[in-house]
Amino acid sequence: MEDSSRIILQTQVNHLREVIDTNAVFHKREHELINISMEEFKRTLDYRLAAMNQFREQINEERREYMRKHEYEHYQEVIAGRVGKLEKTQWIIAAGISSIMMIIQTLVHYIK
Repeated sequence: MEDSSRIILQTQVNHLREVIDTNAVFHKREHELINISMEEFKRTLDYRLAAMNQFREQINEERREYMRKHEYEHYQEVIAGRVGKLEKTQWIIAAGISSIMMIIQTLVHYIK
């Protein structure tokens, strides 16, 4: 009986060693896969961060091209003032030309 108990015990010990060895192999592989997934995650994160930085730079570049509201309003006032002056000048010139034409026509009429 003692031999059969020893054989059974030895068989169970051998089986436990195989289970432990198998678990050790799978545990090592699990760590390898975790490292691989972490590297892939880092690459993906770096790519996304680079895209975000590029987008941020694009927005900042566009902001430099835009005019501030108070600057826009100031330039609109300046342009409106200049257009007003040009309109007044245009009317003065038109009135002057009309007056000169009337004088010329009057002179031509009396000179004949």
